[in-house]
Amino acid sequence: MKIKRTMDDEMLKSIKERLVATGFREYDAIIYVTLFTVGIAKVSELYELTGIPRGKIYDTLNKLQKGGFVTEFGSNPLYYQVFEAEKTIIHIYDTEMQRLESIRSCLKDLQEINHPDTVMHVNEYHTQIAIDIQIAFRIKRAKKEIVAVCHDRDTLQKYADLILETSHRIPVFLVVMDENIAKAAPIKCYMANNKVQKKLVDSALYTGKDRLKYLIYFCMDRESSLGVLDSGENKTAYSIESDIYLKYDIEKLIETTELVK
Repeated sequence: MKIKRTMDDEMLKSIKERLVATGFREYDAIIYVTLFTVGIAKVSELYELTGIPRGKIYDTLNKLQKGGFVTEFGSNPLYYQVFEAEKTIIHIYDTEMQRLESIRSCLKDLQEINHPDTVMHVNEYHTQIAIDIQIAFRIKRAKKEIVAVCHDRDTLQKYADLILETSHRIPVFLVVMDENIAKAAPIKCYMANNKVQKKLVDSALYTGKDRLKYLIYFCMDRESSLGVLDSGENKTAYSIESDIYLKYDIEKLIETTELVK
């Protein structure tokens, strides 16, 4: 039993460190992990368990409440407990998406104020021949890096040779959405490692009527992109040039994945 307790302590310590690495303050991580472990606690009990000054505990609990991690109940005494993990994940996802949309809005306004003549150029392709030619041309023009996000195994197999050939020339970062697609990967590939992150890399295009899934999505040198959409019997592709948001999106994408093959 003593060994198990030691193992548990090491695991909890590791979780605290991982939370800090994601942006939690040290006190946030300690209080949150402690409260998750004990279930329900008063401030005085959290003080006994952690040794953190009471004033700091109150500040930390208020911050965790605002973040959707902790709730309170009762009045005299006042108790605290964590929300269920799934409920917290959904809240984090909704908050993160709102934050990203706010960033996009700010960037767009800055672009219009400071560089109004620099406009993203969008092209559409509606035949398989045109799509294949554009993918081949654009990938071969890339000079520094290709990032590809694939949602469909058959589509990945179709472009596997091109991806493999390109990987010998420049870095190719391949992201797949599940392990079945990973089996068709011609090079090492990555996958989002939890539900929230999968949502963030789950690329799709809203046409005004339908939300169409990308079968595969290529990003060239973090400046331009081309995605093939599943629009029914006939495939459609869209390319975007001078995409001012792409660099940020790719950085976030790479941060939220881990090697699977």
